[in-house]
Amino acid sequence: MTRLTRGAYWLAPMVFCVALYWMGLKAWFSEDDFAWLNLRNHVIDFHSFLWAMFAPLAQGTVRPLSERGFFMVFTYFFHLHPLPYHIFIYLNQFLNIVLLTLVTRKLTKSDLAGFLAPVLWLVNVAQVTPMVWTSAYNEIQCASFVLASFYLFIRYAETGRRSFYWAQWATFLLGFGANEINVVYPALAALYAILFARRYWVSTLPMFVVSAAYALIHRLATGAGSGFYYEMDFHPGWLAGALWQYWRILLGVPEYLNFEHLHSWIGDVAVLLISVALVAFIASQARRRRFLPLFLLGWFLIGLAPFVPLHNHVTDYYLFIPAVGLAILSAQAIALAWGGAGPVPWRSPWRCCT
Repeated sequence: MTRLTRGAYWLAPMVFCVALYWMGLKAWFSEDDFAWLNLRNHVIDFHSFLWAMFAPLAQGTVRPLSERGFFMVFTYFFHLHPLPYHIFIYLNQFLNIVLLTLVTRKLTKSDLAGFLAPVLWLVNVAQVTPMVWTSAYNEIQCASFVLASFYLFIRYAETGRRSFYWAQWATFLLGFGANEINVVYPALAALYAILFARRYWVSTLPMFVVSAAYALIHRLATGAGSGFYYEMDFHPGWLAGALWQYWRILLGVPEYLNFEHLHSWIGDVAVLLISVALVAFIASQARRRRFLPLFLLGWFLIGLAPFVPLHNHVTDYYLFIPAVGLAILSAQAIALAWGGAGPVPWRSPWRCCT
């Protein structure tokens, strides 16, 4: 790549992000935003500061970095002017684009896949709410910590350098300050290690202990009841039905057909055909002992697992982090097709330069 094409390679997905969501920069505050905007007014001493930062609020959540600290700092400097809030959020999303490109290039060994993965991730419906609603910034910030942690774990598995391992621990622990979905990260790292770097899977076990401890403390701090929308149902029938609903939302076909006033059965058939094609692709790759598609499907399922039991609250932006796996999977499939029927994705003209 020349310097110009290299610059375009990294900047084009960011420009695409702004082109898609530029109206979000003009959005004002809504709903939960006003509670967070008022939070700084409750801080009068150190004790009230600790309450504002760490007391369970908003359905019992504790997110000191992505909600409490973010809103208190920005209300101090910018008050009720929403544009600086959105600019910061968009800059954080640009960081996610860079991290996703780096992770994809490491996983697929393909520059083309590295370019396509953030583009495909940006066009899914889970992006809309976090890019517009300030209170949903926690999804964007948590994605940064998950992607950074996973990239550092890949580098640790590649090099064996403990500095990468401990840096991963730092980003992993910080992720709990963004969103409780961070508890799934050890499962992502463990699955990667089992499939591609088996000697390192033991190093993921301490993180499971931390995630379990966080989940227990969070549960005890928030209490058993967190409202109608957050009741959990673990019956297999409901779990399967909720997973199917999320899958339909992510693909977006039924919603498009409803918008065009077309028959709903067409959407069901389309979703089924896409699902069969995806499973066939994953199975064919696994038979050749190429387990990356299987891992990426696992990313989707692991990232979504905490939300599936919420039987009264199926929400599109819960797919924000799970959709990363499907975006990389789709990008890898395109890179493989672009490179022909050969066994490796880097036969495409977009040679990996990392």
